[in-house]
Amino acid sequence: MKYPATAKRRPILHKCLICVALVVCILGILSAIGLIRPRTFFVGSTPPEHAKPDRDTSEFSKLLSEQSYQRYKVSIYGLDRNDFPVILLQITRDGKVLHSQEGYKFYIGHNESAEEYNRFVPIGKDITGKGIPNLVVSEWTGGAHCCSNTIVFELGQNFQKLAIIDSGHSDTSHFEKNSGTAGLVFKTYDFIFANWNTCFADSPAPKLTLRYCDGEYRIADDLMRKPAPSKDMLQRLATHMRKKSTWIEEGPSPPLWSAMLDLIYSGNAKSAWLLFDMAWPKKAEGKDVFLKEFREQLALSAYADQITMLNDGIPVCGDSGHK
Repeated sequence: MKYPATAKRRPILHKCLICVALVVCILGILSAIGLIRPRTFFVGSTPPEHAKPDRDTSEFSKLLSEQSYQRYKVSIYGLDRNDFPVILLQITRDGKVLHSQEGYKFYIGHNESAEEYNRFVPIGKDITGKGIPNLVVSEWTGGAHCCSNTIVFELGQNFQKLAIIDSGHSDTSHFEKNSGTAGLVFKTYDFIFANWNTCFADSPAPKLTLRYCDGEYRIADDLMRKPAPSKDMLQRLATHMRKKSTWIEEGPSPPLWSAMLDLIYSGNAKSAWLLFDMAWPKKAEGKDVFLKEFREQLALSAYADQITMLNDGIPVCGDSGHK
């Protein structure tokens, strides 16, 4: 079977659909017996606050975690209902509730999979470079493998929720120190290509390094940029891909767009297009359609404009965020 312009890797996608159906059935069973909590997901916007600031915590049976910084206190309470567990995040100053939010699970600092990096984010540490104390809270919304959010608060004279970083499917995203950056950088992944033309397990997720600048977390272009590979290196990679892939029967395999994304997210989009041309067999159909759909998917990324700036050599943050 050739790879016609109107088809997309049908054999693999049919297997993926079967897997998805099985996962949906399993999740339905777990939800029915109360082992998981159904959630509403918010894409591209800040999740609403699920609890009012004056929320009475008396119904929450257990204080799970609590830390203080000067006049501030952050508390995480647990409530076991018959159908699913509920966690309450609450931040107070001098006993007055400033922020209250229900969720599936919260952590002060990073979550369990990234807790080794908590040494970088003790409560009250300035992580943005603004000279204002911060608080980092990680949220896991529950589900098969999604989703994680990292919330940054300011604990200065004025309290505010500064940013929500959507870490998607990653539970290892974290803050760390970089010698050339004021404050900390955030290491995570872009999951815009999750389940695109393949199952989730085979989906590439290019790495991201973010820093706080211009009022939000943006890509640290100077830290993500890498030297362009040589033409000989690209040719060897393309030859390897053609040998390993059942290209004519099913179309390109995920290693192709994984390599392309790694190049694009390191400021080498020109090398990515060259690799694509080198790797695609002359007898394989659908080349133009595939490239069009790849570009369309890439444009859906929350960081698409910044990735374009990275590849055009335009500073994403200017001098902001640098020492």
